[in-house]
Amino acid sequence: MVSRTLRGGLSFEVQLVRTRKLEAVGQLAGVVAHDVNDLPAVILGTTQLVVDALGTEHPVIQELEIVESAAGRGAELTTQLLLNLASNVDDAVGARPRSHDDLVRA
Repeated sequence: MVSRTLRGGLSFEVQLVRTRKLEAVGQLAGVVAHDVNDLPAVILGTTQLVVDALGTEHPVIQELEIVESAAGRGAELTTQLLLNLASNVDDAVGARPRSHDDLVRA
């Protein structure tokens, strides 16, 4: 049974539990996104090392440029996802539950 305030809104406790769940999901998603964000950096760094070792005239350089381009797009996408995640979590958590006194006065 979900407790309700006198005005029919969710109780402070229910709002607090929901906010904490959102914060936990946001933190977990942030950790995963940061780990995923490391992958393009490793790919880009390794590709550059191979290009430097082979020289710009080597036949595989064109393929390595394709890998670099794809890794760069992956890094941009991950950055966009992290920014979107941060914005959504801030929006959701920004609607913090009101204090118990505020609920009683409502």
